[in-house]
Amino acid sequence: MGIVALDVNVDANAAVLHFEDGSYIEFVHTSRSNRWAKPSSESGVSENCCEAMKSFRLNGKHLQVYFEDGSAIDLPVVVNQLSWSDITGNAKGGTQ
Repeated sequence: MGIVALDVNVDANAAVLHFEDGSYIEFVHTSRSNRWAKPSSESGVSENCCEAMKSFRLNGKHLQVYFEDGSAIDLPVVVNQLSWSDITGNAKGGTQ
């Protein structure tokens, strides 16, 4: 998969997963009704990963990503002292 880094905000409800090809996935999980993941582009590892993704879970312990083929990844979280705009470089935050 070529994962380079996982940045998580201080509340552990938003994260960005960075890949070797420069693409990334934005994850938000603030409530049961507000959970989404968005790739940075329509090509590359981030898009391929999102297309294969079934669901995910983000909290202060880990980012768990479950795939349609039954496989999963479990990445431990080290919470950064960052806001969502610091992580995404976008003062308004991510979009759905």
